Formats: sequence, structure tokens, C-alpha cells
Amino acid sequence: MDFLYVARARDMCQGNLLESKKVGIAQSNIDKRISSLNSTKMPISVELEAGFDFTGLKVSARDAEYIIHSILSHDRVNGEWFKDPDNDLVDRVKKAAYRMGAQALESQDKDIVEMNSKQEVALTKMKELIEPHTNDLSSLGFEWEYMTWKIAVSLPVGRLHVNVNETDLRLMLVTEMDTEQLNYLTSMRWRSLAIKNRKSLNILKDDLLPALIKLKEIVF
Repeated sequence: MDFLYVARARDMCQGNLLESKKVGIAQSNIDKRISSLNSTKMPISVELEAGFDFTGLKVSARDAEYIIHSILSHDRVNGEWFKDPDNDLVDRVKKAAYRMGAQALESQDKDIVEMNSKQEVALTKMKELIEPHTNDLSSLGFEWEYMTWKIAVSLPVGRLHVNVNETDLRLMLVTEMDTEQLNYLTSMRWRSLAIKNRKSLNILKDDLLPALIKLKEIVF
């Protein structure tokens, strides 16, 4: 067995997820590896977010780890931990791993079963949101993709990430446009995030298509 994984960390005091994620390898049992990370008595818990099987490939998980760490080097925090300001590190790792021939993990290990179940639920929610609008989106020239936990939409003004919550949507726009100008042009109330060029907005699910149209009409 030869696995590469992405894990996230949670602050055990506050309960919130930390921005950085770990990209590591496990050459036996990922479930045990995650358990060992959680036995260090630190004030964070580690949760498996994605895993890729390199068993039997010419490229080993260790080789892939070295390559992917190099790709992510500008986001390195410390060792195997990397910043993930746009919450797309999993998808960047997945694309690189799949190009090297890796497969998604299939296992009865409890962490992997839980991870796969969460990803299936997330994909179902994303499809329930987008599928009814695919004809309209295509006719309007929108390009989108399903990522691991969200939807990404390409817009003239920037890259839009859509997280599907239980009752609403969280939009995160990567753009050089300032918040005041963005609010004026869209008639919405965007918030500037701590990370440069990131703007955030929560909307109702029924408001997604009108919001996309407003963003597409911006001349930038």
C-alpha cells in the first residue's frame, strides 16, 4: 500500500478549522496514520480530507509528495503544512495526483469511509444546485467545475468559489476589484477578507443565477 493524503486541522479550543493543511504519505494504513497524528497531545485535531492510492505505480507516493510539495512551496507554512487561503488545495493536489496515475482511495478504514461519504454528500448538494440551471448557464457562456467541496466559476472579474451550505451559499471571489466598486456595480454587500483580493458574500440559493449575471456584466 502506498498512499498520499491531505488532512486539515481543527482548533480544539475554538472548534474552527485552521487555514493550513497537511500533505503527507502513509505506506500502510491511513486510518492509523491519522490516529497517530491525533495522539501527539496538541491542541488541534487532524481530519482526513482526501486520499490517493499510488500502489503499484511507477511513481510512488513519496515521489508524488516531493513533486507536490515543490508545486505548493510558495504556500508552505512549515514542513508538510501549507496555506490554503482559497480552500482549493485539495483540488490542486488531486489534479496533480491523477496526472501521475493515482486513484481515489477506497477502503473500509473509518476515516476513509467518512471522508468519501462527506465528499459524496457535497457533490450531491452541488449538483442539486447547478443541474437545474445548466442550460441557462451554458447559454450565457458560464464555465464551471465541481471541485471537492465547492463549485468554481470563471468570470471576467475573477474566479468565484461557491460553497453550498444547508440554507444558503457562500461566495468567495478572487478579484483585484476593490470592495466599494464591487458593491456599487453588483448592488450587493461584499465583505473584504483578511487575505488580499478575496471578497465574500452570503446569498440565498435562488439568487445564484442573478448574482452570476451581475458579475458577468462587470466591465473590468
